[in-house]
Amino acid sequence: MGQLFRCASALTIAVSTLLVTACAERWTKPGASPQDFDAAQAACTSSATTLVPRQRQEVQTSPGYFIPMQTRCSGVGPTSNCYASGGQYVAPATMTVDRNQGLRTAAVRACLQDNGWQPVK
Repeated sequence: MGQLFRCASALTIAVSTLLVTACAERWTKPGASPQDFDAAQAACTSSATTLVPRQRQEVQTSPGYFIPMQTRCSGVGPTSNCYASGGQYVAPATMTVDRNQGLRTAAVRACLQDNGWQPVK
């Protein structure tokens, strides 16, 4: 059960991260077309990536643990057979995050606003 919870927690973190980054903020500028916005966003994203480069970091999403050793026997007396299982170490689960993503997003927003774009409320 503990392993299932750890996997579910890691999955929740990964899905939440994808959903937050996938949600597109809408912007407006009087007289501008969607193509104008695409061009401005591309230029601002390029500039922000230069100013605030990616900084990858491995983060642990669940700790490592040992699967306990278990012995199971079948039969009775001299005809019993025993088998051992378990005793393995399961390494911690990790994922890579970009520590500068928030700063880069703020830089893109500031660039768009500096160029006359306003977020739609």
